[in-house]
Amino acid sequence: MNRLGVAFLLYMGFQTWRENPDDHAVTSEVWSPRRQMGFAMSVSLLNPHALMDTLAVIGGSAAVYGTWGERASFAVACALVSWVWFFFLMTLGHVAGRAAAGVGLRRVINRISALMMWASAGLLIHILLTFR
Repeated sequence: MNRLGVAFLLYMGFQTWRENPDDHAVTSEVWSPRRQMGFAMSVSLLNPHALMDTLAVIGGSAAVYGTWGERASFAVACALVSWVWFFFLMTLGHVAGRAAAGVGLRRVINRISALMMWASAGLLIHILLTFR
């Protein structure tokens, strides 16, 4: 699973680095609903950090609750906080996207994002090699 996460981060970093912000300004390609759902599922389900959070952090935290009602309340609270957090991120992304309307700034943001993805992949590789 971790190798898949490394491959995903390397690929997404490469795609983000290569992306030309000018392309979005000239052509506004509309994705089909199937392509949008496929992309959203790949980003969600292949994201190693999200999987680790869900299984280790949230799953481990849920283990301390003894009754079914406490666990159900914890699950509802986690889902609600997640929805609020991602709505906040969506809104922040929209505002940042409008602020970064210039191609030069979008290129810088893409490059920084790609470097962060590659650094995360490097960290995962280090962990894989160190903790065999």
